[in-house]
Amino acid sequence: MSRLFTRAAQTAAQKGCTIATAAYQSSWGYRPSLAAGIIFVAMFSLLSTVVALRVRRHPWIVSVLLGGILSTAGWIGRIIGYADPCSNDLFSFQFAILVIAPLFFSAGLYLLLGIAIQRAPQHSWLSPRTYLILFCGADLASLIVQAVGGSMAAAADTEKLANKGSKIIVGGIAIQVAAMSVFTVLAVGFIYKAGGTKRLLPWNAKTDSYGNALPYSRLLVWTGLVVNVLIYLRNVYRFVELLDGWSGKINRTEAYILAFDAVPMVLVLLAFIALFVHAWRTDEEIIENKQKLMAVNRKRAISETMVSGGVASPRRNSGSTARSLHAPEKLRSNSDATQSC
Repeated sequence: MSRLFTRAAQTAAQKGCTIATAAYQSSWGYRPSLAAGIIFVAMFSLLSTVVALRVRRHPWIVSVLLGGILSTAGWIGRIIGYADPCSNDLFSFQFAILVIAPLFFSAGLYLLLGIAIQRAPQHSWLSPRTYLILFCGADLASLIVQAVGGSMAAAADTEKLANKGSKIIVGGIAIQVAAMSVFTVLAVGFIYKAGGTKRLLPWNAKTDSYGNALPYSRLLVWTGLVVNVLIYLRNVYRFVELLDGWSGKINRTEAYILAFDAVPMVLVLLAFIALFVHAWRTDEEIIENKQKLMAVNRKRAISETMVSGGVASPRRNSGSTARSLHAPEKLRSNSDATQSC
């Protein structure tokens, strides 16, 4: 890392740009905070590792993992930018990555709603498959538009071309905001029609295709609402930032990206992980409950086999023994009665 910093500093010196002049000679408008970069790289990488541990059991969270990986890469770019705040390439790299990363969190959110709808499909206006096609398609369109705008802004030689690229990025973010707005209306409508969370199954009573009880129904709904609000907040921030322009106050103030991009995305990952941690605990409880149920069924099967095989229980034996002891007396009384007649 120190060699990387040295090379970046040498490159900056060759350009005639210094740390003191970077505020008005570069696209950053400031020198990125090294402490903030290290903190968020550590947080995103750690949280992404936790998510990766659940991919095998829950394949749908791959999109969440990709969002965490991209966020980590974007903040690594900002760490390097601390050594070379004059680099427009580093600025374009981290900007494009951090703008695109939340799209994958949104995809995970859409999949979450699909899982919730499977619990109470009669209360949803659309099927889970339709939700997936509609909103993931909107995410893909937003991704393509933002990628085109980002590449145009990065390759721009003039401020006019850079602003044109930023407007295209604004269009991509507008698609994402519009899709999330429609999604929010549909999700709230589903929750309302389902009676809030009362008609949904309890926290640990969801069933999969095999009939096994799994976690998150009410937890899933509340996690989805939290994630939705955080991503929406971040999208509005990026939308306003780009409308303000590359040389605007929002783009040139690092505190805004920390408060309205980095922190919300960390909270998004934490919300998803809260769901997975609950799943871990519930899975263990399910295994324990299954073992207890299997033991009870095994005892019941053994007792039924003993009865059907002619082996009577002690209580039944005592009853039959008592009846056999009284049988001679009954026979004797019958014979006496016959003789008297």
